[in-house]
Amino acid sequence: GHAVPHRVTRVAIIAGALPLTEPGVFDELPSMDRVLTRASQRVPRLAAQWFRLMGFAAGAAPTLYGRLAARELGPADGAVLRGDGFAAFADMTREALRQPAGAVEEYRAWMRPWGFAPEELTVPVDVWAGTADELVDKSWPPRLASRIPNATLNIRDGGHFMAHLHYREIFDALTR
Repeated sequence: GHAVPHRVTRVAIIAGALPLTEPGVFDELPSMDRVLTRASQRVPRLAAQWFRLMGFAAGAAPTLYGRLAARELGPADGAVLRGDGFAAFADMTREALRQPAGAVEEYRAWMRPWGFAPEELTVPVDVWAGTADELVDKSWPPRLASRIPNATLNIRDGGHFMAHLHYREIFDALTR
C-alpha cells in the first residue's frame, strides 16, 4: 500500500503489529516472540534448529502438537484449531517450517525499519483484530488504526486467527 499506492485500492492488516523498531514496542511482544526474535538476530543457526525441531514435533506427533499449541494460544484460537482438527494445524506448521531459515528470516525481518511511518499511508486501510488475541498486545490495533489516515478499526470475536472466523467480511471490505 505504501510502495505502490497507484496499484493498491485497499489494505487489510490482520492481527498486525506496530513497528517493532519504535521505543517500547518490542517489549510488548509475548516473551516467546522476543526470545525467537533475539535468537534469530544473534544466533540464527540455533534459531533455525529450534524451528526445525518444532517442524519435526508437528510431524511426529500432530495431535499432541496441535493440543499443546491450542493450550498455548488461548481459548479462542484453541477453538479454531479444534474445529479444523489438530492434525491440520500440525500439517500447516510442518510445511511452514520445512525451510527453517525462512522462519528465522521472518523474525529478523519484522525487526527491520518499515521504511515509512503508518501516518504516511494514503490508501484506505482496515485494521482487523480479535477480542481474545493473546499474541498481539490489545493496545496495538487501536494505536495502529489511529496513526493511519482514514483507517477503519474492526474488532471482532476471536483470537489471533480471527480471520478464519471472519474471512468473508474481510474480503468484502477489501472489495468496497
